[in-house]
Amino acid sequence: ISYFQFEGCLNKRYANLSGGEKQRLTIILVLRKDTPLVFLDEVTSGLDFETRQKLMQGLNTWYEGKNTTLCIVSHYYEELEQLANKLLILEKGRVMAYGTREELFYKYCGKTLYILENNEKNREYKKLYKSVLAPEHLIALTCDTEEEERSLTNLLIHANVDYKRSNSDIEILSINAKAKEFAGAEGGVLIENVIA
Repeated sequence: ISYFQFEGCLNKRYANLSGGEKQRLTIILVLRKDTPLVFLDEVTSGLDFETRQKLMQGLNTWYEGKNTTLCIVSHYYEELEQLANKLLILEKGRVMAYGTREELFYKYCGKTLYILENNEKNREYKKLYKSVLAPEHLIALTCDTEEEERSLTNLLIHANVDYKRSNSDIEILSINAKAKEFAGAEGGVLIENVIA
């Protein structure tokens, strides 16, 4: 109870608890069991950003060092990046990918991603560097070697382009895993740019 700062809610009726308080109570009841396998389905749905962050940090700390498998179903990729060491990516009930975050990232995204805003200027970089699928508003360039990374970093800095470097972006990993596995299952081909 104190771990999730719930002391102030103990005298409240369930109906008078906020959404975040109800979620914390549910999690407290689940954690009380201390079982070897725990499923949490959209546990942070409806919570504000700050409450979601605190809850995920709390779960991470609570289960650290315990012999428990924690399965979290979530559409919030940031949450998964904080907690997940293995991913099971599903699409319409089919398993698209399963493995460690590092294995899957390397398989579907390469060693490192450089994530840029999708605009006309930045689309020119796709002609010079390999890219993978990304959300519509973004471009994801991939580098497989440190030399490629240095080259791209210098180019982007020199051109004053804002970017995010990642070797763990689960959203882009998921998009590419689904596209590649779906294309393979349907006999199609996933086309990516190649280095010019």
